[in-house]
Amino acid sequence: MNPSSPSLDHWTIIFLFAAAHGLFLSWVIYFHKKGRQSANRLLAAIMLLFAISLVYYVAYWTQYINLIHRAFGIVLLFPMLIGPLFLGYFHRLNGRKFERKDWLHYLPFTLVLIWYAPIYFNADTSVLNQAVTDILYSRQTMFFRVILLNAHVLAYCIYLFIYLSKQQQVRLSGDKFTDRRIGWMRKSAFCYLGFTLSFLSYYLLVYTIDFSIVYDYAISASMTIFIYMVGYMGYRQPEVITGYAEEAAQKYVKSGLSTEEAEVYTEQLLQYMKLERPYLSPELKLGDLAGKLEVSRHHLSQIINGQLGLTFSDFVNRYRVEEAQRILADADYRELKILAVAFEAGFNTKASFYNAFRKMTGTSPKRYRKQQLKLQRQLN
Repeated sequence: MNPSSPSLDHWTIIFLFAAAHGLFLSWVIYFHKKGRQSANRLLAAIMLLFAISLVYYVAYWTQYINLIHRAFGIVLLFPMLIGPLFLGYFHRLNGRKFERKDWLHYLPFTLVLIWYAPIYFNADTSVLNQAVTDILYSRQTMFFRVILLNAHVLAYCIYLFIYLSKQQQVRLSGDKFTDRRIGWMRKSAFCYLGFTLSFLSYYLLVYTIDFSIVYDYAISASMTIFIYMVGYMGYRQPEVITGYAEEAAQKYVKSGLSTEEAEVYTEQLLQYMKLERPYLSPELKLGDLAGKLEVSRHHLSQIINGQLGLTFSDFVNRYRVEEAQRILADADYRELKILAVAFEAGFNTKASFYNAFRKMTGTSPKRYRKQQLKLQRQLN
C-alpha cells in the first residue's frame, strides 16, 4: 500500500461499521434509565473502548494514522482497562457496589500511561535526560512491557472464569433470571477469552514469525463480535444486560455490612438451607432464619435482596419447589395427593404452592409429575 495514499478495503470498512455501532450502543447503554445503571455505565465504557480501538486499528492499517496526533496511541494501552472493566461489570450485575480498593485494578494502566506520557504528549523525548530515555524506551524495556501487558490480559481472563465458577456454585436452582444473567456473563467472558487469545497470539506470532495483518484482524474480529452480541442480546433480553434494578441496593447503602461480610453470610445462609432444610417448616419467618444464623433481620434481608436478588418469600419458595419436584418425580410417591406434596415441601396452602410452582417451573405440579413419571417409564 502506498504510504502517501491512505485507503480503505472491505475489511476495514466492516470494522468501521462495527466501531460506529459500538459508539452508538455505548451512548444508548450509558444513558439507559432502567436497570442497574452502575452496570450500564461499565458496559458502555467497554463498548466505547472497543469502538475506539477499532477506529485506531483501521487508521493504522489504512495509514490514516499518519494524519492523527500521536496521543491517539494511548489506545494501545486499552487492554489494561478492558479486563478490570469486565470484572467491575460482573460485580455490578451481581449487586456488589464499588469500593475504594477497586481502584487498584486500574493502577497498572495508570502507571504505564505515566510511563509513556512523554511519547504520547511530546514531539520527541529529548526533554528527558538521555540516560533516562535510553532506559525507559530501550528495546529490552519495550519487550518487558509487552510481556507484562499480555500477562495482565491473561490474568483477568482467568480470574473472570474463576469468578463465574463461584457464581455458579452459589446460584439457586430454578432461578431463571439468575440463570440468564450468568449465561450472559459467560458469553461476555468467552468474548473476552477470544480477545485474550487473539491478543496473545498476535504478539507471539509477531515475535516468532513474519508479521501478517491477519493477526491484527483477529483482535478486531473479537471486539466486533462482542459489540454485535451486546446489540443482539440487548434486543432479545434487555434485563439480562442491565440486571436487577438498583433500588434494592440503594436501600442498604447505609447498612454497615461490607461486601466481604455479605459474601460470607451468603455462603453460610446457602449452606444452612442445604443442610438444615428450615424451609420445610411452613411457619418459617425472616426473624427465625436470622436468629439461626446469628445475624440481624436487616442484614439477612440485605443478603437475600442484594446478593441473591430475591425476596424472602421467593428465596424460601425456591427450596420448597425443589423439594416438591423431588417428591413428584419419585415413583414411590405417585399415589400421594398434590396437596400432601405441598405440605411435605413446606407450603401451607394449595394456592401458594401452585402459584410458586408454576412461577418457578412454568408448569403445574400435576403436569410435572406426569412428565417425570412418563420419562422414567421410557428410560426403564
